[in-house]
This record gives sequence, structure tokens and C-alpha cells, in this order.
Amino acid sequence: MVKKVDKGNTEVYSYERHHFYLDSNAGKQVCANCGLIALRNKASEWCVEKGCLHKLHPSYSLTMKKLTRQFEW
Repeated sequence: MVKKVDKGNTEVYSYERHHFYLDSNAGKQVCANCGLIALRNKASEWCVEKGCLHKLHPSYSLTMKKLTRQFEW
């Protein structure tokens, strides 16, 4: 018996620009669309470069594992 796989309506990555504003509570720039806080680290710089839909980017999970690794045993 062959199972049918319903792929559904999956979103694909496309670039959508961030719209930053200075949040007085956070003291940092925050994107009005996706809520990304622009920190000065490589992970958030990568997310800023890829746009608001950065979580849909094909290399997101691998890049975040690489850039946010804290300990190497």
C-alpha cells in the first residue's frame, strides 16, 4: 500500500525587508514585522541580512547551530 503525503501549503523563503525602530524598553532596535532584536552578534547579523522570513531560509537551522554553539566538548 502506498501512502499519499499531503505537503499542504508550505511557505517558501523570499526576502522581506526588516523595518526597525528603536525600542525604549529594550534599548535596541527591534523589527516591527517579525520582532527580531538587532544585537551585535553574528547570529542576529545573519538574520538581519536574510530578512524577516529568515526562519524559512534553507540554511537557517544549520547556521544557527553553528553560530550559537556555546560549548565544544
